[in-house]
Amino acid sequence: MTAESFEKKIQKRSQWWNSIMDPIAGAGARIPDPSGYHTATYQYVKRITMPVNAAGCAGLRVSSPYVQGNGAGGADYSQYQVVTSGGTAASLGWGNITNTIGNGMAFDEVNASLGGNGSFDSLAALVRPVSACVMATYTGTSLSDAGTMCAYTNPGFLENSAVSADRLKSLYGSIVTPCKANKALVARLLPIQLGEAMIPVAAANLPAVAGTTCDYRDFIHANHNYASLGTPNPKREFGVFLTGATPSTGSVDFIIVVNFEFIPRFSSGSLLSTSPSPVDMYEEAFVMSTLDIEDATGTCSLKQFSEVPSASRITKAEREEISGPLSSMTGAVGFLGSIVETALPLIGALI
Repeated sequence: MTAESFEKKIQKRSQWWNSIMDPIAGAGARIPDPSGYHTATYQYVKRITMPVNAAGCAGLRVSSPYVQGNGAGGADYSQYQVVTSGGTAASLGWGNITNTIGNGMAFDEVNASLGGNGSFDSLAALVRPVSACVMATYTGTSLSDAGTMCAYTNPGFLENSAVSADRLKSLYGSIVTPCKANKALVARLLPIQLGEAMIPVAAANLPAVAGTTCDYRDFIHANHNYASLGTPNPKREFGVFLTGATPSTGSVDFIIVVNFEFIPRFSSGSLLSTSPSPVDMYEEAFVMSTLDIEDATGTCSLKQFSEVPSASRITKAEREEISGPLSSMTGAVGFLGSIVETALPLIGALI
């Protein structure tokens, strides 16, 4: 067993790691930090198709994965934006679906999906994202369609609406591929420790009200970020965009996935099922030490792009391979037991 294969076997044992790398298959995951609260989980999935505009551009970015803004106050108070009809490679023109540059849109379907159970903030007192991503794939009209697609992430910051494509392509960790690569692109949210002091108010290339961010462990009020409160959303910009395509030809299919963990507001609800949030310093340390900026963006198969949400994508054979007597133990053993159990064959080979 090589060191690389050993690490991959350990990664499969971490529900949080698997949720980060494949959020649509990561419903139900929780962050194994010391909070220890009883929490519930909720998965948000939105699919949207954007036509390529007259400049050969299309795109979608999440400006903040925290719910629940109303979008009226612009990108600072919304969750996502798209490249508007007038956007170009020199100025992407991020805005809302009605082509108002600078404004954004909220995860409205979160509240709608709860039906008669009320709004998300009536169910959740405090909330945090466990994992999230934007996936995208291009559909053209011929095998010779031009253009390139870029997946990027910009943790803790939010570029202005007129940012150029070249600037985003130059961000650390961005990847660029031909639009006909027969692969979907993905931009992921990675857990990063941030402090509010990192982002000064009115910093260059940031909105005037910039300055709010969150550590990956932080729960925030589920309704803190309405524009009327004057508190912008914590910044976590990541997205995928297309430039240089045949003008007004073809489209890009996008999927937004966010997995939420929340502390319930009340003790009852037809959608509410809670369990203790795992406290496992070994798993938390492993995930934080093995994730790399290269994991923030990448490609995924069209099969994975088209699959329905799930709590796990680990096959039965893989589950049997990684399960064992220590895996079912809890308490201090936990993830450490998984590491020891996986290492035993390697240790035996060395003796």
